[in-house]
Parts: sequence; C-alpha cells; structure tokens
Amino acid sequence: TDGLAANSVTLHDPTREKTAALNAPGVGLDEIPAAIKTSNYQGKIYFQTLPPHLQQRVFVDPLRGPKGTLVFIGVFHDEIAGDDYLDLNLLTAADELLLKGLVPEGDVDESKWHAAVDRLGTLVETFKSDPAKFGNYIPDRTKDRLVGENDLAVVSSSETAVDSYALTATGQGTGYVTMVFGNGTAFTPVGDPVQVKVFKIAEQLYTGDLKVIASRNPLDEQVTLRHSGDFAGKPEDYEFDWRWTTGEASAPAIYSQVMTTRIGDAAAGTNMWTVVSDPGAMLASAARYAEAGSPRPLPRLENVNPVTYALDGQGFPTDVIVETKSYTSAEVAAGYPAVCMKSVAPLDFSTGVPERIVFSATLGDLDGFILYVNGIPALTHNVSLEGFTQSGAATGLSTRGLAKQFNIPSGYFSKAANRIEVALYSTAD
Repeated sequence: TDGLAANSVTLHDPTREKTAALNAPGVGLDEIPAAIKTSNYQGKIYFQTLPPHLQQRVFVDPLRGPKGTLVFIGVFHDEIAGDDYLDLNLLTAADELLLKGLVPEGDVDESKWHAAVDRLGTLVETFKSDPAKFGNYIPDRTKDRLVGENDLAVVSSSETAVDSYALTATGQGTGYVTMVFGNGTAFTPVGDPVQVKVFKIAEQLYTGDLKVIASRNPLDEQVTLRHSGDFAGKPEDYEFDWRWTTGEASAPAIYSQVMTTRIGDAAAGTNMWTVVSDPGAMLASAARYAEAGSPRPLPRLENVNPVTYALDGQGFPTDVIVETKSYTSAEVAAGYPAVCMKSVAPLDFSTGVPERIVFSATLGDLDGFILYVNGIPALTHNVSLEGFTQSGAATGLSTRGLAKQFNIPSGYFSKAANRIEVALYSTAD
C-alpha cells in the first residue's frame, strides 16, 4: 500500500468457480428454462446466444446437485502474441444483464432464472491447524467469506484455499510491494524455501492491447472486443484514452518527452539559492540557513575551499597554509563539505513525478558535490560517500543543461514539493 488508505495492488483468485444450484432455496428451478437456447458439449450445457467472452465460461453442469448447477469460471489466456490476459470470475453489470436476458421478459421462469444468476457465488475458506489431529488442517469458519457474482475473490492469507493467484495494480496508490512465498502451512509443501520478492508500482500508464474474441461457432455473428487489462474487476474506476490511426503504416504517437527547466531558470525566478559556507556537518542546519542572509543567484563563482597563506618577511604570500577557523582540516577529514546550498524554489512534482529527471552543473576538475533530495543523498560526483557509488558526468542528456549532466532516478522524488540541496567539495587551493 501507499501508507495511507489506498491499496496499490490487489491479490485475488481470478479463476475459481462461482456456482448456484438450480433448485437452491430462493431459486426453485427444476431444469434450465425452456426459452434458453442451449448446446451440449462434453457433458455440460452451454448457452448459444451469449457473447464470445462468456460462451465457454458460463454453463450448467447437470451432474452437480439434484437438478444441476449453474457454473461461472474465470480463465487465464496465455497468448502467443500480445499481452496475456484474464477473463475474471466476475460479472460486470453489462455481463449480468446479458446472462439474465437469456430468459425473455414475461417468461414464467424469468424471476427464478434471475435469482439463479444473483445467487452465483463462491465460499472463500481460510484454514487453520486441526487441534484434534496434528498435521491436519480444517476450515476456520470465523474467516469464511461468501463472494458474489459481482465481487472479486480477494485473498488476504497464505492459508486461504485458491484455484490460482493474480496480482493487479489498482492505480489507487504507488510504492513498493513485498510478497513472501512459501511461508504458509496448510498448502505449502514441507521443505519449500521461503522467498521474498519486492517490486515497485510505478506511475506509468498501461497501454495494453485490444483483444478480439471470436465465437467458437463459425456461424455465430458475434464478436467481443476488450482491453487486455482486468482492472481488478472495476473498469468503471478508470478513464480510458482511445487512440486510432488512419490505417497507414505508422503507429500513433503515445508518449513524447519534453525537457523543461524546473530549477535554475532566471526568468521564472527558480535560480536563487541559500548559501552556507562551512556548515560543520554533512548538511547545513535550518538555523544555519536562516543565518545565511539573502539568497544568491546561480550560476556564480563560489570559493568552496578558502585558505590563508603565511607571509614572508617582505609581506608576500608563501606556499605555507595557515590553519583558519573556517573549514578546518578536521572538517575536511570528517567528510564535511565546504559549502551547502539549498534551492529557494522547491522542486514541485505535486502533479506527478516525471519519468526522467536530469541534474546538471558546471564544476572544476578538482570539484565535487553530493545532491540531496529531501535530505537523502541522490547523487555523488567526485566525492566518496559510504554505501554510495559515484556517478560519472555525461553530456547531451538535455539541451537546456550545463556542462556536466546526470540522470537522477525518479524514485528519490515524492509527488509533492521536494527540497533540493547541494553540498560542494573541492581539493583545489
């Protein structure tokens, strides 16, 4: 999750059966309504007039129960080309109307058939150790959940019995998701290793592809067009941006990248920095920034390693450096910078963090820096920092940048106003 109330992902069982006995209480059917056109295949009864995406997934099994059972299943499609996709065991509002519409309005069995469709469901069971027999597991009836025809069979425990697993990004949150495999007891084979997988849910639009689902019957004049995403069964929660082309041999443009200057633009007033010399720490404190005086515009020349030379008898400087109270050798040995700078204008990503972020600077060959984002080191150049790999400078990443350019992973930034600080180092005199 994103640490608040929205889930980044949903773990669910997309293929388990949902069933309803034809003679169940509140249904009362003795057989399939005569008005429904059916066909028999491998001992099951299918409904001819359903659209292709439902034809093979909704059927009556006459061998289940005294009068037969209506069955609805989900299916995973392993595609040869294009994205794989799921037909979820969930009826959308449109699908439910189609299924109920198999019996015409006013038919004697209309209400009973509607009741059978409404009764489609599955009992999600979570197991526990059997106190009467070691090594056995029994359903924990306090955790039973009945999932209806319009709901997703969400899985929240490794002890829940499933037909299969699927993980769907809901679009409600971002961040990192941790999944632990092999840590169950009821269904995990003894000796299976425990594995931990961590992955990131990124703010990236999913393009997917369109699936054209044809009927198994070549004489059927129906076809289903659907998107490859399953949307955790809630497509109504999303906005769709449909793109099409004229049919010429070219693909429509989906994304374009435009580099804009967020910090360092004098015209926009984002080139002002609060400068603290000799911070006495890896970063200047809030008090030191407050004492620093008026912000200064960048780019500018800045003496990051001020030194004082001893004078000879005639009053001329020698090559002997006199220790000063500012930026002492002890501070250099501790790894403290000579200058800290904080951008007056925050890096505002409230509308979303860009996929690509470039930081640029102009430095001497003996100069280095550490870039901090919200107080966290995000980049080092010509500076050793424990646990951090130095980044080499590149050119040509942005036509708007300075001489030395660096790609910054977007994971360092928040979807908010980000504080940007730079600690400067130099071994030059």
